[in-house]
Amino acid sequence: MKTALLFTANDPQLAAGQLMLDTLRAPDGGAYTDDIWVLSTNLTDQARSALDKQGIHYLVSNMAWAERAVNWRALFPQMSPAKALAAFHDYRNKRMSKLIYLEWYETHGQDYDAVAICDNDLYFQQPVAPLFACADDGRIHYTPEDYPMLPGTSLWIKDARYRRVTGDWSYNG
Repeated sequence: MKTALLFTANDPQLAAGQLMLDTLRAPDGGAYTDDIWVLSTNLTDQARSALDKQGIHYLVSNMAWAERAVNWRALFPQMSPAKALAAFHDYRNKRMSKLIYLEWYETHGQDYDAVAICDNDLYFQQPVAPLFACADDGRIHYTPEDYPMLPGTSLWIKDARYRRVTGDWSYNG
């Protein structure tokens, strides 16, 4: 079975993701030896070179479709158009970048039997092979985080603001 593990990151998140990658590949951790992909909205040449040296693939997309699909000016009405667009890009990079997976799937999905998508702040403490074995049933599997966002936290407040404007994007898998 050919597998791929994907996570999103721009340059700042790659450093934090290194511990995840180390535990993913460690024989006493995730024991993962197949393909790893970074999905990104922006990677510098230096970051690309570092990923190349580690044998990690990447797909960079500016997600231009998001600017057409979301009324980003309404999200930040008090800002100039240039500042509102920059603020939307920050939000897009943090909250919407996993949607790059759809672009990745169109180009590379047929090359893999099973794919896992994760955050870059995970620490693998046991082999991940059983995770990919779940793909044998032909279904998409999802699990919520062990530590969900709690009402009142800064992340919850930021997401609540976005949901007021765009509607609730939650998914009950």
